[in-house]
Amino acid sequence: MLNCYPEKSKFKLDIDLVAGMKSSYDQYDTEGWPEISEHYVGIVGKMPLYSSTELSRERQWEYQRRTATATAVAEFVDSMANRNHAYRMMGLYLSLEARSQARVKEGVANISEQVAYLESVATTQRDILKFEAKVTEHRLALAAMCDDGKAPDINTYLKQLAWLPPAGKQEN
Repeated sequence: MLNCYPEKSKFKLDIDLVAGMKSSYDQYDTEGWPEISEHYVGIVGKMPLYSSTELSRERQWEYQRRTATATAVAEFVDSMANRNHAYRMMGLYLSLEARSQARVKEGVANISEQVAYLESVATTQRDILKFEAKVTEHRLALAAMCDDGKAPDINTYLKQLAWLPPAGKQEN
């Protein structure tokens, strides 16, 4: 992920500017000279080859960039784990609801058992949708951290990571 960031600017200068003014009255005879020649204004720029301020700024920027990336990756992985857990819970609740439906049909169990499992199925379905949205949000956030040339490739890679095979089909 860190390799897809936009290239750093090559035009980062740390320049100190000093302005000054001087009047040349009484230093020498300026009679006959234009008035403008008696005053001087100057601006001097000082640019170090290696700037500790710029190096410190660069280290801070790199730290923030790496921290933001680590946070985004962790949130992406956490969202996928939560989504996958919700899918497993959905499978469990669907099978328990089917079992409960058969038990109610046989008169062994009360209808409230089946209703409780149906509520669990509905809650888990909501969780799946919520975590799918989070996976998409964090995938897009990670892709947005990249420059425009690399973002589509990162987005495709993250989609492949987050992909789940359709139900009932096994991957070879």
